[in-house]
Amino acid sequence: RRYEEEKADLRPRQPNLYQVTKESHTRVREYSAEVRPWASASIAAEVSGNILQVHVEHGDVVTKDQPLVEMDSTIAAVALRSAEAQHAENERLLAESQRLSERNVASRTELEAARARLEMSAAERDRASEMLDRHIIKAPFDGTVRERHIDPGDAMQVGQTVVTVEDFEKFRIVFYANENEIAAFSEGRKVELAVPGLAGKTWEPEVRFVSRSADRGTRLFRVEAVMEDAPEDFRSGLQAVVRAEVETFADTLFVPASAVRIEGRNARVLVAGTDGDPAQREITIGPEVDGRYPVFAGLEEGEKIILR
Repeated sequence: RRYEEEKADLRPRQPNLYQVTKESHTRVREYSAEVRPWASASIAAEVSGNILQVHVEHGDVVTKDQPLVEMDSTIAAVALRSAEAQHAENERLLAESQRLSERNVASRTELEAARARLEMSAAERDRASEMLDRHIIKAPFDGTVRERHIDPGDAMQVGQTVVTVEDFEKFRIVFYANENEIAAFSEGRKVELAVPGLAGKTWEPEVRFVSRSADRGTRLFRVEAVMEDAPEDFRSGLQAVVRAEVETFADTLFVPASAVRIEGRNARVLVAGTDGDPAQREITIGPEVDGRYPVFAGLEEGEKIILR
């Protein structure tokens, strides 16, 4: 009897209803980013030979065109002196040909041949001078020596890296966005940057480059922001997080994510009918924003849906 009385007093569980209303939300995304130097150059030897002197060490600050490494240039210096001597001789021969031509002793063809020989020797002299200069390896820009790969006495081959120089006056912040979000990153826009290794600090680098083509493998677009006036504790290679607003929804219908069932590309909700029976309905939604989905089609304001 008691069971029958308690059963009679039980009420059926009421569904958890939510009334669809218009709201305004901004979608914020976080991107994994990498801090890179503004410029990095692995300077290679342009000629072969032995290393005589190395003028820099790891961490040294260098200026543009500062000598970094000197190679044995004995053979190149001899070649330059030979080219200079040959050029001087061709200058003398040209002058002699001009005098003979004025006296009608030498033909015009011989004069033009003397001029050609002079031009060829001038080119050979310039080439020899350039080859001699390449035995002194210089800094391509103002920066810091990150790594030195050689020591005095080492034998170098053409193309072998001798020094790596990086420019730390400013940094590149590199991250990747998908095709639905890349439009939010226009050149000149500022984004929020945080570095977990430098807790409690944030910066606002400016977007300077947005790729016009996606990576073939990941289908993501490369974005670069520039960090100027970086603090002393900023380092190349740090892992960072870029935070940016990528989309704004104003006066848009929103429903809780717990009310939506997604099956493949379809999204459905249970709409509470006037007769009390729920009806399944397909809706069109956008990306999730803080546990809620914007609804573009399938629902009307004021309708009630059942939370699952």
